[in-house]
Amino acid sequence: MPIIPTTQRSGMRAPARRSCGRGGFLVFNDFAHIDPDVGRYGVHRAVVDFVLETRWPLALFAFHPYALYDVALQKPADTSSA
Repeated sequence: MPIIPTTQRSGMRAPARRSCGRGGFLVFNDFAHIDPDVGRYGVHRAVVDFVLETRWPLALFAFHPYALYDVALQKPADTSSA
């Protein structure tokens, strides 16, 4: 599966949907707004936008001490949410 930069929010949705098979996962690193060093991230917003559009469920959530979480969405087995 190709890696799609999460900073390209508007262009990631269709390629991500096509490249992920039914029941497959899309994993996102640094699911955060900001880190302790005031670094800013767009991952959180991109993932939330993607979930609202596709209705893919949040399958996995990995905790991190600085709130730089990782999340995985799972593409539904039925194609109506693809």
